[in-house]
Amino acid sequence: MASRMFNALARLLSAFANRFRCGLIQFRYTGVSIGRSVIIDRGVYIRALDGGNIHIGQNTHIWRNSIIEARGGNLHIGANGLVNAGCYLLATSKIEIGENALIAEYVTIRDQDHAHERNGQPYTQQGRVEAPIIIGDNVWIGAKS
Repeated sequence: MASRMFNALARLLSAFANRFRCGLIQFRYTGVSIGRSVIIDRGVYIRALDGGNIHIGQNTHIWRNSIIEARGGNLHIGANGLVNAGCYLLATSKIEIGENALIAEYVTIRDQDHAHERNGQPYTQQGRVEAPIIIGDNVWIGAKS
């Protein structure tokens, strides 16, 4: 009996902590919208900077130690998705992930890269190139991709 009560209390506290994390993220970054029943684990960083926007669809789970950032770009994660532990998603242009997408642990998705057209010039002086990334519905991206 006491074990069941303890488990129920632990679930209640966990749900409260999750709602608090979601609310705090949306309060700090006005460009972030989080759907119903989204779970954001401890150690997750979600930031919308420089006019960027992030939308996380309902029933999506973002596992611990993941970083999701929009720096001037738009990042959309569809409903019923999973972003596993240690993932890094960064949008400076556009990243769109469809519904029911599973992203395994330690996956990195970035819509920009260093330019490298000018041989002999340091990469730090060549700027960046950007291109939108569209990932469809019902996909699975394997670990460390």
